[in-house]
Amino acid sequence: MKLTEKQTLVLEVLVARHRLGENLWTFEERTEKVLSQLEAKGLVIVMHGVVEDSVRARLTDKAKKKFLYDGYTPPILKSKL
Repeated sequence: MKLTEKQTLVLEVLVARHRLGENLWTFEERTEKVLSQLEAKGLVIVMHGVVEDSVRARLTDKAKKKFLYDGYTPPILKSKL
């Protein structure tokens, strides 16, 4: 599946937040276009934000299977290897 740089960045944010236990994350409304594109690919679910001019998103099960995996090593630990 081909993703743009912006789509990849948004997914990386959601994956990182998910690893920290945050299932939802709030983005500025200007990110809505990228989130809609990811939603069309079945990777995120977008919902209204609770703060003005914001949207919230979470990973779908499809995205979790694709981007979350056992054996993940944080980048800071990789640089020390």
